[in-house]
Amino acid sequence: MDLFGALHTATLNVGVVKVGLVWHTEIMINNRYYFALQQYSGLVSAVNNLAVYAQLHQVIKPYDLIIWGNRSGTSLPFACIPW
Repeated sequence: MDLFGALHTATLNVGVVKVGLVWHTEIMINNRYYFALQQYSGLVSAVNNLAVYAQLHQVIKPYDLIIWGNRSGTSLPFACIPW
């Protein structure tokens, strides 16, 4: 199973700083990686719910996850108009 089935209540933090004419962008996603009973379609539900069962029996252990990325040196982020 991938992050699709495990990211439930993620927190997104975005920071953008302009130094001169150069933008620096930083993104951080915090989440507790775990599986919860969900109703998806077909096979996705079955695999997700199997992961929930494995988690209940401690075969899969929840853990904290941080996804981080940055992009520095861009002239204009997100197609912003210069001011």
